[in-house]
Amino acid sequence: MKLRAMPNAPKPTPVIATAFDVDVFARTIFGEARGETMQGQIAVANVILNRVRIAQAYFTKNGKSHPLYGSGTIGSACKARLQFSCWNQGDPTYRAVVAANLDDARLQRATCAALMVLHGQAADNTSGSTHYHTPAVSPPWSRGKTPLCTIGGHLFFNDID
Repeated sequence: MKLRAMPNAPKPTPVIATAFDVDVFARTIFGEARGETMQGQIAVANVILNRVRIAQAYFTKNGKSHPLYGSGTIGSACKARLQFSCWNQGDPTYRAVVAANLDDARLQRATCAALMVLHGQAADNTSGSTHYHTPAVSPPWSRGKTPLCTIGGHLFFNDID
């Protein structure tokens, strides 16, 4: 499936990624959205990159890491404390994320989603969202907020402080 960027959308700031970043990026998508369609995985990938861009701007302005989103790398955004539950050691998904290898078709698919978003081959289908959750939960940060969109099994938000 090839996705096209919106014709009038501004080009996002490029993000440079190391092999470590790509691996963590793909594992985060795998852990957070492995049961989703490609569109759902692309949406999670876009949330991650939206956070990375915010952290990069924060670091440039303040000379230190963003308090929630890390230092401006994909790896730091994904593994920032309590941001993506799949990296919380007590989360049931954590073991699957760490143990996954590229023989797993689900990790291969998540890697494709990560690379498509990283290389600008998939537009931000979340309109700049930085947060999401499933309808089955109601985290405190989402109370009183209206989701911008629903993609697959996730509600996406771009108005979280």
